This record gives sequence, structure tokens and C-alpha cells, in this order.
Amino acid sequence: MMKFSRSTWMARGLLRLSNNPVTDQDPAWTPGGDRIAFHSYRENTIDIYVMASDGSGQVRVTNDAFPNFSPTWSPDGTRIAFASNRENNVDIYVMNSDGSGIIRLTDHPAIDSEPAWSPDGTRIAFSSGRDGNDEVYVMNADGTNQTRLTTNPSIDGSPAWSPNNEQIAFHSYRSGNFDIYVMGATGENPINLTNHPADDMAPTWSPTGNRIAFSSNRSGNADIFAMSANGIAIAQVTTDPMDDYAPAWRPSPTPVEIVTSEPLVAATATSAPPEPTAGVEVTATIVITGPTATPPPGLEPLTPTPIKRTALGRFAHEGAWPGNLIEGQPVAFYMGCDSRREYLYKYVSNANWTNADRNVADRLAVGDKYLDNGTLFVARFNADGTGTWLPLVFGQ
Repeated sequence: MMKFSRSTWMARGLLRLSNNPVTDQDPAWTPGGDRIAFHSYRENTIDIYVMASDGSGQVRVTNDAFPNFSPTWSPDGTRIAFASNRENNVDIYVMNSDGSGIIRLTDHPAIDSEPAWSPDGTRIAFSSGRDGNDEVYVMNADGTNQTRLTTNPSIDGSPAWSPNNEQIAFHSYRSGNFDIYVMGATGENPINLTNHPADDMAPTWSPTGNRIAFSSNRSGNADIFAMSANGIAIAQVTTDPMDDYAPAWRPSPTPVEIVTSEPLVAATATSAPPEPTAGVEVTATIVITGPTATPPPGLEPLTPTPIKRTALGRFAHEGAWPGNLIEGQPVAFYMGCDSRREYLYKYVSNANWTNADRNVADRLAVGDKYLDNGTLFVARFNADGTGTWLPLVFGQ
């Protein structure tokens, strides 16, 4: 497994987290970001291991003759849900983080796998073929109330909860190739975010919910890409000739880290470790410390003369990150400024978002609609860490 630091969208450093002659993959961070669970083939079977975030203290937590894989942590970090074939069929199980107290949650002759624990701890999303093809399902954390969320004749899988519990990202083959979709937590309003002829798979949310990382072969082999949560500003993160896949974003606002599985170490690493044998799986942790100096594809100006959006405020903007675009709700942008002290601003449009605007040819007109009229707020923080958004209205 590998960790590499970066100060732009492109990876710049590399630190190996596991060093084993067999496959280690599907990393999953604890909610506190201090440990990583993963599955490994290292004892002639697939079992789940846990290690510290620096790769130390690797401990085997399942010990079974049948495969145990795809771990996901409970929000309190005390339990791990996983898929297992221990009853001669792949189902979802849960155990304590030390491997004790294993409980079976699903019991169906079809394959149930890829569990994803909701941030509020009440639900687990998973994929299942019980209705004839792979679909996304959700159940209570105790295994009750198993409900189908997607209804499509193609493959839907790899669910990932947004940090606010309101959305689930997943990959789907419904467009004739794998794309990244986002839907409501009850399966409503699925939206294709990537819409690319290549295969985009395995989404993972940033801890703030503003970005989604995923694996894609659009560069000719599988690499890690990242995009805004609304599907714009897609940028390539890894550029290795071997495959990088299964990213997992560290649930910590700073530093932001992504873990991913890859067969070979990137040759361009700042401090390149010894290269593993071809075919050996490793994992990389990507530290995102800021935006790229050169705008990624999709951020170039549409005209030679930039348009000044006065409604977003006259201050030294440090980024303008969009919130999730939801049909019928205003558009929000979050901005920072620390030229004197540290301030946090929010702009909320007067106009409500319309999904049809994703495909409007006149992009400047779309900007005019949402960015020229709205309300700018500044955050006022209290001593206890709570705060209030104060509207900045001229004359008030």
C-alpha cells in the first residue's frame, strides 16, 4: 500500500503502506482517519486486516477458510461491516473492530456485497443481484427492512453515502458503459455525473461532500480522477501506466487524503520506494492540500474577458466551492478570506436550480441566472464552536 502527498490535483509523493507479495486492496478509513481496514490474500484466503494510517500495526481481524472482503466502518469506529462467503454464499456481515461478535445481516441465495455504512449509523447500503441483476439496496444497520433503491436492467453498484446522509453515489452501466451517478438516499432522481464513453467506477465522497473521487480508464488505463459533486471540473489525480482503482477518501477535513489500490508504484513519486513485483496490489494515499495552479479541464474562461460576479462579494476570494445542486433549491457557493483574519462566506442564489441547465449551450447565461442575483452571508462563530450565517445586505 502506498501514500503520496500532493499540493495540486496531480500526485507528487508516494509512501508505501503495505509490502506484501500478494494482493492488498479495498481500503476503508475509520471515521477518525487513524486506521485503515482492507482485505488481503496473504494467508491463502481473503481476510480483513486493520492497520494504522501509516501502515504500521497490521492485524488480521477475520480468520476463515472462506473469503471475507469489502470492509466498511461504522461511524463510531467500533464495528466493521463486510461481505463474506463463510456460509457458502456471499452475504453482508458485521463484527466488532477486533473481529469478535460476527453477526449475519443478509441471508439470500444471490450475492450481497459492497456494504457502505451511512454517516448517521442507522443504515447500510449494499449491492445485490437478488432481483436478477446487480442493484443498490439499503437496510437498517441491524439487517432489517432491506429495500431496493435502483430499478434498472443494467448493473448498479458500489454505493457511497454523502457526508450529510442525503445522497448516494454509485456506478451504473445503464448508459452502455459505467458512469458515476448520484441519487437521493431513498433512490429518487438518479443523475449521471460523468457521462463519458470510458468506464467510471467506485465513487468516494470528500469529507465536506463537495467532491467525488472515482476510478476511470478514460486515460487508457485505470487512474483516479476527482470532480466537484455536481459532476463538473473533472481532473486526473494519478498518472501511472498501471491500474489505480478503488479510492477511499479520508474522513478528515485537513489534510484530505484518498486511498486507492494500484498494481505498481508510480515511477514519478517524489521519494520512490522499491518497486514491487508486477501484479502485486498496493494502495496509495493522495493528500489534497489545495487547488491546482493550472485550472483543470472545464475551468477555462468561456470568453477572453472574465465576467465579474459582484454578488459574490468584493473580497480576496480563496476558492468558491459549490454546494450540491438539487432540483428546485437555490445554488450555494462557499468562500474563504484570510487576508486580515479568517472569514467564511456563503452566497445563495435567488433562482432555484433546474437540472436542465446542465446541458444549456450558453454557459454564461447559466452563470448570469444563478450568480448575478442572490444573498451573501458571513459566518459568525461563537466561543463554543457553533455559529450563525449573517446576511450582508446593502443598507442594513
